Amino acid sequence: MTKRVLWPQVWLARKPGTPRLLNSARLRDEPGKQLGFVLTSLLVSTTLVLSPTAAQATATLAAHYEASSYTAEGTSWTATVGSNGTTALGGMLKGTGPEHVIFTGKESANSDVLAGSIGSMAGVSEVTVEMKIRLKDSGNDSGNEQNGSGSMLFAWETGTPYNVYHFGGWVGFNTVNSELYGFDASTLQGSFHKFEFLMTKSDVPSTQKIYVDGVEQTLSFKPLLTAAHRTTRDFEPQGNFVFMDALRGNNPTSNTWNAMADVEYFKIFKGPSSIVDSVAPTLTSSNPADGATSVLTAANITLNFSEPIVKGTGSISIVPTGTPGSATVLEVASGSVGVSGSTLTINPPDDLLPNTAYHLLVGSSAVKDTTGNAFTGISNATTLNFTTIQNPVLSSSSPSDNATSVEGNTNIVLTFSRSVTAVASKNLTIVNTSDSLDQRVIEATDPQVTISGAVVTINPSLDLKGESNYALLIEAGSFRDANSMPVSGISDLTTLNFSTAKTRFTVTLDASGGAGVPATLITNLSDGFVQLPSPTKANATFLGWYTALTAGSKIGDAGDSFSPEANTTIFAQWDLAYTVTFSPGTNATVSPTSVAYLQSTGAITLPTPIRADYVFEGWYSADSGGGKIGDAAASYSPSLDLTLFGRWSQASLAGIPQADRTLVNTAVIVNGVESINIFTIGSSSVSLTIPSGAFAQGVEVKIYSIANNNRAQTVLPNETDFVNSIVVAWLAPDTTVPVANSPLSLVINDPNIKAGAKVFSIIGDQSTLLATATQNGTVTIQFTTDPLIAIANPLATPPTPPGSGSAGGDTTPPSNPSPESPPAAQTPDPVQTPALLNKGEPIEVLSMSEVVLVGARLELITSATINGQELKFRSSESGTQITILLPMLAAGEATLVLNFSGGKLSQKLQVAQANLSKVNAGSFNQVVAIYARGYEGQRLSAKVGNDWVVESSIKGGFIRITDPVNRIGKPLNIRIYIDRKLVRTIDLVTN
Repeated sequence: MTKRVLWPQVWLARKPGTPRLLNSARLRDEPGKQLGFVLTSLLVSTTLVLSPTAAQATATLAAHYEASSYTAEGTSWTATVGSNGTTALGGMLKGTGPEHVIFTGKESANSDVLAGSIGSMAGVSEVTVEMKIRLKDSGNDSGNEQNGSGSMLFAWETGTPYNVYHFGGWVGFNTVNSELYGFDASTLQGSFHKFEFLMTKSDVPSTQKIYVDGVEQTLSFKPLLTAAHRTTRDFEPQGNFVFMDALRGNNPTSNTWNAMADVEYFKIFKGPSSIVDSVAPTLTSSNPADGATSVLTAANITLNFSEPIVKGTGSISIVPTGTPGSATVLEVASGSVGVSGSTLTINPPDDLLPNTAYHLLVGSSAVKDTTGNAFTGISNATTLNFTTIQNPVLSSSSPSDNATSVEGNTNIVLTFSRSVTAVASKNLTIVNTSDSLDQRVIEATDPQVTISGAVVTINPSLDLKGESNYALLIEAGSFRDANSMPVSGISDLTTLNFSTAKTRFTVTLDASGGAGVPATLITNLSDGFVQLPSPTKANATFLGWYTALTAGSKIGDAGDSFSPEANTTIFAQWDLAYTVTFSPGTNATVSPTSVAYLQSTGAITLPTPIRADYVFEGWYSADSGGGKIGDAAASYSPSLDLTLFGRWSQASLAGIPQADRTLVNTAVIVNGVESINIFTIGSSSVSLTIPSGAFAQGVEVKIYSIANNNRAQTVLPNETDFVNSIVVAWLAPDTTVPVANSPLSLVINDPNIKAGAKVFSIIGDQSTLLATATQNGTVTIQFTTDPLIAIANPLATPPTPPGSGSAGGDTTPPSNPSPESPPAAQTPDPVQTPALLNKGEPIEVLSMSEVVLVGARLELITSATINGQELKFRSSESGTQITILLPMLAAGEATLVLNFSGGKLSQKLQVAQANLSKVNAGSFNQVVAIYARGYEGQRLSAKVGNDWVVESSIKGGFIRITDPVNRIGKPLNIRIYIDRKLVRTIDLVTN
C-alpha cells in the first residue's frame, strides 16, 4: 500500500504568478570548501498559497532540509561541523548523483550534528518525520544497549530522548522499556528509500508506524539489555531535535559520531497524522506462480498483495483453459476464499483435474485494501495461468509390451513416472490368454508385490507357464503417489501383453568319473534343446549318454540334441579297459600272468596259481596288508590298471587263524644229528623224534599248539570228540616244504585218549588216518609230510535206560529213573543248544530222544529227524528241572518242562500257534540250517557268508544244511530270498 504525505507548501509571491519559497537561506557554495551555514527565521507576512493537490490536513511542515538545494526551512537550525572546519575531521559535504549531504567522520572534541527546533510541543500528540536516506550498513548491536553503538537517525534533545535508531540491522523506535521496536531493514542497504516515521505521545508501541516507500512495515521488538536506559517515551517540550547523530548515554552532544546514512531530504510534520492512502493494492506473487507446471490438484491457490487486504464483492474463477465453460466460480464472500493480512487463499471445493491447464480470473471489486482501494483484478488467461500435475503413469515395463520368449521365472517390473505406494483391496491380474484356468489375482499389498520408489516388482508365487500368452491388468488406483494421486490402471489385454518361452529345464550331467563337461545344462528358450557334450576319461571309450549309470536307455552321443520334459540327470557310460597283472608269490606259478579287462565283455576270472605244499588263500591288492580281491576262479571287475598278489598258507597251517595257534617248539636241523623234542600241549605230553638225515641242513621244524579243534571239526565233520590238535610244520630256507627222508615219530600221552581214538593227519583240506589208539592214554604215529595232527575219541554211546525193552538207543525217556542207579559213570559232553531253537521261530518237530539221570540231576539229549536224516545234540540245560522250546511240524511252538523231584520225573507240554509262513536259519554242530514254511513251490536262495544255497522249488518245510568252512565260532550273516526277493537277514555265531 503506497502512502502519500500531504503537507502545505508555503511560497512567497515575488510577482504575480511566480511564488518563491519562504524562509530560505542561501548556502555558500565554494568548491573544495566545507559548507557552513546558520539558519535564521525569516518572518514574512504574506499570503499562503496551498498546493493544488493538498488535502485539508491539519499537519504543518515544521522543518525541512533539502540536500539537493542545500536549503532548510523551520526554526532555529544549527549545524556544527567540527572545530577546525576541515573535511578530514568531519562535517557536511555536497554529494553527487543524486545531490545529497554526506555526514562523515568524527573528531575527539565534539560531533557533527544537524539540529533544530520546531517550537513548543504543547498540545502536540503526533509528529511525522519523513526522510529519504541511504543506509550505509546494517547497524551495530555490539553491547546490546540503547544509545550504545547504534546509529541515530532522529532524536528529541531531552534527558529522556524519544529516538529513531538504525540498530543491529533494524530501523525503529526506542520503547518505554528501552527496547528497539521496529523492523529488519538489512535488505535496504546501499540504495535510497523514503522512510516515514509516525510518532505519537502515547506510550502504546502499536500506535507507532513506519512506512518505507509508502508501504507500512510490520513492527516487532528487539530486546535490549541495559536497564539503566529505560525511559519514558515523549516529545521534547520545546521541540528541539537532532538529526543524524550518534549518542552516548542520553547526551545528544556527546563526542561519539557514528552516522550511518546518506541523506537526500528531511522533513518534520507537526500535528495530527496527515498520511492518506490513495494507492490500490497490487499482486506481488502467487502460488502457483504464473506459468507453473506440475501443480498439485489438491493444492490451495494463494495470492500475495502489496498491502493488507479485505474481501470486496464479486467472484474469483478457476478456469480450465481448454474448457472455459466448466470453470469453478467462487464468490469472495464464500468460505472457499480466505484473507489473512496481505494474503488471499482460495480453497477450491473440488480438487483440480490432473494434467490440465488453468488460468485465474479475479473480479475488479473482489479485493480491496483497508481504505477501500480496489485491486484492478485479472481479466485474461495469461496473467496467472498454470498446469496441474499428471497422474503417475507407467513409464516402462519388463517384460515390455509384446515381448516374446520371456522366461517363466521372470519377475514383472513396472516403472512409474514417480514414486508410488500400494493401495489395499486393489488388485493386479496376470491373465493367461492361452489358458482360462491360469488367472492370477494378486492384491497390490500382497508380499508378491514389492515397491522401491517408482519401481513395482511382481514376483508370482508360481512361475508362468511356458509357451503361453499373458497380459497384465492393473485395477485403477492400485498405486498412488505421495500426493495421493492414483495410477490410472490398465483394463485391457493389449496395453501390456507378452508371450513366454518354452519351459527351461536343467539337465544334470553325471560323467561317471569322466571330465571335460559342465555340471549342468539349461535348455534353450527358443526350442527347449541342449547339445550333449563330449566327456573324456582315461582307459575308457565313451559309449554315450544314458538314463542310468548302468543299463538304462541311451539318450544320445556327444553333439546330439536332447529335449527333456523335466529336470533330469543323465549319465555317461564308458567301455572301460584295464590290465590286471598277477604276481603269484615265491615258488608259485600262475597262468596267465596278466589279463586284459574290457567292461563290455564282463568280469574276468581270477586264475589259480600253483605252489607245492601250500594252500592258496586268495588274490590281494598288496603284497602285504591290502584288501582281498577274491579267491581263485572268482569273478572280478577292476576299475583301474593294477597288480594282484597271491597269498599263501603252509598246507599244514591252512584254515587255522594266526590267533588260534601258539608256537611251542622250534628245531633247526643239523645234518647227521637226531633230534628228540619233548614238550607239553594242554593235557598232552608230546615227544617228537626227528631222525638224522630226515631233512637237509637248515630246515626248521616247528610245533604249534592249537587253541581249539575247529579246523579238525571242519575237515572231519563226523568226528565230534577231539582230544587235541597239534601242528608239526617245517620249511626249508627257500620256503619249500620238503618230504622227510625218514619218518618223524610223535608220541602223545594224554589221559583223555581212549582206546580206539583215531589220529588224523590234515594237510589243507585233505585228511589221512595215521593211527588208532590201542589203549587208553597214549598213541604213537609216524609221518613224512608236515601235518595238522588231530586226535578224535570214538563217539560215546549213551546207555540204554532201565526198562526200555529196545535196543540200539531207544529215545523214549525213562518213566521212573532211579537216582541211586545212574545209567553211566561218565558225564556226557555238554553241547550248546542250537540257535534255531529260539522262541517263536518254528522248525521241524524235534522229538525228545532220552533223558539221562546223572547222579541227582537231569541231562536232556534230543534229536531231530529231518528229511530222513537224524541229527543228535544235547541241551546245555541240566539240573532238577529242564525247560526246552520245541517248534512243531505244524505252525506253533511247544514248551516242554521236565522236573525231577523226590525221585520222580514229571513232564509238562504247552503248545502255542504261530504264523504258517516263516523263514529262519540257525547253526548247530558246525552246520547251518535254513528253514522256510508257507512258501511251497517258490524259489529259495540264500547267501551264507560268501556262499550261495539255491532251491528252485520249496517242498513243504525245507531245511538245507551247508558247511560254514572257516567260520566255526565266528559271526555269520545270512540273507534269505524268496523268488529273488529279500525276506530276512539273520546274524548269528556259528557253533
